[in-house]
Amino acid sequence: MTEDEVEVVARAFYSVLDAARGWQREPEMLKERFRRDARAAIATLDGNRIPVTRKVLVVEDDEAIRDLAVFYLEEAGFSVITAATGDEAVELLQADAAPDVLFTDIRMPGRVDGWAVAKAYRKRFPGLPVLYGTQFAQEDAAVEGAKIFPKPYKMSQVVSYLGELLASGAIKSCDTGQSIEPS
Repeated sequence: MTEDEVEVVARAFYSVLDAARGWQREPEMLKERFRRDARAAIATLDGNRIPVTRKVLVVEDDEAIRDLAVFYLEEAGFSVITAATGDEAVELLQADAAPDVLFTDIRMPGRVDGWAVAKAYRKRFPGLPVLYGTQFAQEDAAVEGAKIFPKPYKMSQVVSYLGELLASGAIKSCDTGQSIEPS
């Protein structure tokens, strides 16, 4: 996918996470509006879209944010696995979950935070792309090279960044270890 194509898709995913309250009040209306916009944007790409086989593990304790992320990522063509806590994400790892990308909140209830989740997954899957979401961006930005999305972030930013990772070949399949080429 070219940079221009990624931008077209990203524009389709314009809603910010702080709109989650509206999402909870009128989910069907927002879903339908988003689907219309997404179909229009994807149609301009001559059939190119993010392949369905790319798995993203979303670790987020806020149910509204997690559900919204799942919806947008699935509409963009990703397969999504979810965990509500870091502890749950580690359990998924022990059950052989093999995501191609990890998108995790940093501060969550339980014994395991987002940093520890990322460390556990990267130990098993070296080079796994990790994206972080946090309300405490300045405090949590201590890890050099970490891709941090300060809350409230736009899902379009996340989807656009994932498109860039796909285009660059940075996303490797955890199932095969092979670089994943964009369609």
